[in-house]
Amino acid sequence: MNPVLREGISLHFVEGHLFRAYFFSLTLLASIQCLLAFLSFFDPQAWLGRAYLFHLSAVAALTLAIYLSLRVGNQEFAPRTSRTVRFWFHEEGLRFREVALGQIGLLALHSLVFVAVSFPLLLWAAAIARPGAGDVQATLLLLMFYSLVYGMWGLVASTFWQSLESRQFFTRCLFGFFVFLSGLVHWSLNPVAYLLFHLGWVDLGKPILIWGFAWSPSQVHFVVHFFLLAAALLTYLRALKREGYL
Repeated sequence: MNPVLREGISLHFVEGHLFRAYFFSLTLLASIQCLLAFLSFFDPQAWLGRAYLFHLSAVAALTLAIYLSLRVGNQEFAPRTSRTVRFWFHEEGLRFREVALGQIGLLALHSLVFVAVSFPLLLWAAAIARPGAGDVQATLLLLMFYSLVYGMWGLVASTFWQSLESRQFFTRCLFGFFVFLSGLVHWSLNPVAYLLFHLGWVDLGKPILIWGFAWSPSQVHFVVHFFLLAAALLTYLRALKREGYL
């Protein structure tokens, strides 16, 4: 097995450094669901009724997925025992490709595990709210997609800066902008707004005219996010090469 991936699995899943984060995330998600179910019990016609239980649960899971993926990519769990890229290059003599595949593989594994542990609570919310099966599947895929896109920027931070405080500041700013402030630029750029649009709860408006072509909100959203993913990947690989040649 890839040594970087093996060490990440040992730290995060065997020693259990990520289990506490999963536990608190699921506790928060379950608490939100219980609160929504409690409110709808007293007023079934309220806007917080059971018809929206899955929608709001999906938003909470999405926010947690982005936040945790940024922290995992940034090596914020067990930072004192996590190996730096300089260690893998100069102490272990690993090749550029091994380090990149190991770190990206660990991020992908975390994304998959988070979706897996969130699935029972989302399934419970879906059993009450009764959305379409396609909505449930699309929500799970979007959780994976956003976790990978934004988690890659956590990897960028962990490669560029040695100081944990600098990396944390960078990732928290990214989290605040993409989750809360990107809607100020355009609603189609915001992952929360797009998830609710896909679930049929909000309207992102008419197609946007760009370079003489009409772009739907979905096209704008995914083009921008694939660009973010590609930019993060290229920046991360370039930073890895810089560290490898030092």
